[in-house]
Amino acid sequence: MPHRLPSNRWLIYLASFIFPFFGLAYGILQSAKPERVHKRMGKWCITLGLVSLVVICAGAIVWMAINIYGGFGSFI
Repeated sequence: MPHRLPSNRWLIYLASFIFPFFGLAYGILQSAKPERVHKRMGKWCITLGLVSLVVICAGAIVWMAINIYGGFGSFI
């Protein structure tokens, strides 16, 4: 009996982007399955999770840079 994929995969992809650790964990679990469809979905979830982590880290760096500049600018 073949494994079924969720009928609304876009929700899984959206959750993978919003919650990057979910995307990474779910992607690893899906990639471990032997079916090609599951492996493809797992790779997408891992990719979306990693992209989300990069966006979050870049946003945090920009946020800190803006706050540091604004904070030191008021003393000058």
